[in-house]
Amino acid sequence: MIEKGRTDQIIEQLIDSVENGQNVPFAPGKVSVNKEETIRLLRELENIVQGELKIYREVNDRKGKILTEAKKEAEEILTQAEQNASGCPHFLHFIRAIWSRRIGKRYGLPETSMRHL
Repeated sequence: MIEKGRTDQIIEQLIDSVENGQNVPFAPGKVSVNKEETIRLLRELENIVQGELKIYREVNDRKGKILTEAKKEAEEILTQAEQNASGCPHFLHFIRAIWSRRIGKRYGLPETSMRHL
């Protein structure tokens, strides 16, 4: 991962280049900057941002896969518990309550979607 400091340095350099740029005659608010240096800094910044976005996307994809697997595993655990408890309605109610409060909330399942259980 690229350190944040370099990104900050590039942004500061770009700001300084605009703030200290030579005023363009007869064009208020316009300044002249070094084209090659500005493009170099922008390309470097682009590379950093693209690298960070790639890492973010990979982490986000992994997170999605982990959550999907966890929800599937939780469903399997609940199904197995229901099968084991089918002869005992009080125990089945207890299993459903645990599912609703702990596993469901942990993995972002709304309680309304668990009422059918």
